Amino acid sequence: NPEIKNALHEQMERWKPDIVWFERSNTWPLYKIVKRYKVPVATRSHNFEPVDFLEDHQTKPWDYLTVFARLISEIQTVQLSDVIFPITEKEVLLYKKIGAKNIAALPLRGLPHFFHRGPQAKTNEGAKMLNVFFMGSTYKVRRNKKVLRFVLEDIIPRVQSLDSASFQFHIFGKKFPQEYQPFLGKNILLTDNNLLLFL
Repeated sequence: NPEIKNALHEQMERWKPDIVWFERSNTWPLYKIVKRYKVPVATRSHNFEPVDFLEDHQTKPWDYLTVFARLISEIQTVQLSDVIFPITEKEVLLYKKIGAKNIAALPLRGLPHFFHRGPQAKTNEGAKMLNVFFMGSTYKVRRNKKVLRFVLEDIIPRVQSLDSASFQFHIFGKKFPQEYQPFLGKNILLTDNNLLLFL
């Protein structure tokens, strides 16, 4: 988008940052602008795009063209980034395979801030209640919806059978499936998606 590129140019001219942090690996075309000003680039990758695409789509022959294009995009990200922060250790290994050197996993870096925003809930007995968070970004993505069902149908009932009074489950994510509403109730809450800003 030319407007975004122009805005970035203007900011780089006006304000000389020590580093520029990008929140998505697919924004790599903007990295070239930053590099002209000899400013380091940090990339916070939310997923390794080729694998993410394959996990969410049928593997028809033409889909591999998209996978290849996304792989090229990730290679560009590696070449133009001074440091990369993927979310999982598995993705660290994938980035290393395509040449990343300065890399480390950085999962949910804002979560501690969220924990300290207010007093912890307490059970009737006065003990602290453990807040458990599950976030699937959007449940329009098939694998996220599948995992959400597994958490609601299998994991949470098991935990509650052990000690139902000490756990509060918070479900984050957009497009929560309406057919899963019956799972919500005592100690299982669909939390306001605006709180994702803290994550």
